[in-house]
Amino acid sequence: MLISSVNAKTSFIVAGHLYGITNDKDALEKLTIEFESLDPDYIFILGDSSLDDQNIYSYFNNRFKGRIYFSPGNHEMVNGSLQEYIRNVGYAYKIIETNNINKVQIVLTHHRMWDDSLTSGFPYQHDKSYYFKEIYPSMVGVDAIFSGNSKRQYFTDYKKINGLSLQNVNNIYWVDQVGGIDGYSIGAGDGKPKLGFVYVEENNGRLLVEPHHINFDEGDLVSISKIRAVPWSIAPGNFDSVDSVLSQSIKNFLQSTRKRYIFLLGILIGGLSIFPFYIYYFRRVKAVKKVHDCKKI
Repeated sequence: MLISSVNAKTSFIVAGHLYGITNDKDALEKLTIEFESLDPDYIFILGDSSLDDQNIYSYFNNRFKGRIYFSPGNHEMVNGSLQEYIRNVGYAYKIIETNNINKVQIVLTHHRMWDDSLTSGFPYQHDKSYYFKEIYPSMVGVDAIFSGNSKRQYFTDYKKINGLSLQNVNNIYWVDQVGGIDGYSIGAGDGKPKLGFVYVEENNGRLLVEPHHINFDEGDLVSISKIRAVPWSIAPGNFDSVDSVLSQSIKNFLQSTRKRYIFLLGILIGGLSIFPFYIYYFRRVKAVKKVHDCKKI
């Protein structure tokens, strides 16, 4: 975790979850050229960016020496330890302060520390291992938190991740609010086709967050053939009639209540299966009773 006091004239870049491109020298060069063109005071790389690899760390550090800082993510863990990361970076936590009186307090970390819907049972796993309310009282004066964790737990790119998120290739960042704290999620997804990051400036005590991205695909718009539509999405031009719309509505209703119908169908089939035995049983009882009555006579 990095805690930074930013003065009123400071600009900085925040990026995270870059390991999708760290093995691609051309992509990495495009990213660093984009950083250089923006010329920020600071650059923060918030984990899952192959920082346990000496070559990757040196690439970033040599390019932006004196103004780049790092925070570890779960992908920097090697055999359950941050030893390789700390050997390269030199720290796991760091406080950065400026000498200006007018300051904005920010926290830069890997996990969405304010999001309690994703937690792990123990530290140093994929998600945080605490609830936000446990640390919230100590965050008095904090204006913003920047998280570098992947957007893929919420939005996927081209790759389909079972059980997780809808497709949103164009997402660069999004912001939540908890009390007076703004929580920014800026981590990239797969890194391709789009790699996003943010450029931030302070203005009158508020942070201005500007999205940026590098596009590695041929066009900036997502190809129609690569769109992974949600089940109730209707392709434009394919369903124009009212009947089609009604049919789709009925289909959606049946999908939303599918488990209920399967349960009811099971009861119905079970009942129909038992019914013949029920009829046979009572006919048999009736026949036996009739024989019995005849013998009495």
